[in-house]
Amino acid sequence: MIAENHALREKLAQATDQLDKAQVKSEATAACIQQDSTENKGNDAHSFAVMRQLLRSYRELTAINLSVVEDEDTENALNLECIAFNKQTKAAVKFELVIPENKDEEIEYLPTANTHLLPDYLQDEICFAQSEAPVFMHKVFSALYRPAVAQSQC
Repeated sequence: MIAENHALREKLAQATDQLDKAQVKSEATAACIQQDSTENKGNDAHSFAVMRQLLRSYRELTAINLSVVEDEDTENALNLECIAFNKQTKAAVKFELVIPENKDEEIEYLPTANTHLLPDYLQDEICFAQSEAPVFMHKVFSALYRPAVAQSQC
């Protein structure tokens, strides 16, 4: 009986030791996760600030304001709401672009406001190759920056 008690005490001591080690390991893991979470929050905040500054600079350089539109129907595509504006005349047009991840697929253009400022062919929905995006934007800005006399004739 004494031998059994001694054996049980030994097993209890081993189990307690293993439990203590597991708890220390668990606490260390929790501390690492907390530290990673804190570091990621800092990185996320920094990334967000950099992204906001980048978008603000892009708006100033290009006279176009971009915002992402959440749309479940446009999976595997970026859906952007765009406002292109002429800083001198304050004229602006609003449209959406659906840009697929696959570079072989076409961009969808959907005009939404002030389409009368645009040429006839840009007043309706169109699709165009992604490689033609710079030409498309040039046409939008050409319409916005053409002389006021030409705009009134549209």
